[in-house]
Amino acid sequence: MSIFKELLSTLANTILEPLGTSLHESKALAAVVILADVAYVDNEFSPEERERIVDFATKAFQISEEHAEHLIAEASDLLQKEESLDSYATYLRGVLTPQERVELYHLIFETLQADGSVHPFEDWLRSRYASLLGVPDYE
Repeated sequence: MSIFKELLSTLANTILEPLGTSLHESKALAAVVILADVAYVDNEFSPEERERIVDFATKAFQISEEHAEHLIAEASDLLQKEESLDSYATYLRGVLTPQERVELYHLIFETLQADGSVHPFEDWLRSRYASLLGVPDYE
C-alpha cells in the first residue's frame, strides 16, 4: 500500500473510531457517508434515494431502519464538515470484501439514477468512487 493510501486509511480510522463502537459500525457509517454524498451531489436527497440507502444498510449491515436513519443523519453532518470523502472510500476498500465493494458500487450507480438523469459531475463521481473502492467502472 502506498504511503498516501496508508495516510488516507489512517485518517478515516481516526474519524470513524470515535463515531462507531466497532468495525461493523464503522463500515456501516463509512458506506452511508459515501451513499449520502452521492445522493446529495445534485443538492436534493429524494425519498427514493433515502429508501435505497436505508434498504442497503439494513440488509448489508443487519441493522434496524431506525439505526440506518441515524447513520444517514450522522453522514449528513459529516458531509457538511468534510471537504473530501476519499478517506472513507479508501477505508472501505480495506475492510470490505471485493463482493461487498461491488455491491456498494452498484448501489452508488442506482442512487445516481434514482432521479431519472445522471449529470456529468455525477458520472465523474461514480467513476471516482469506483477507482477508490477498487472495482471496475461500468457505465
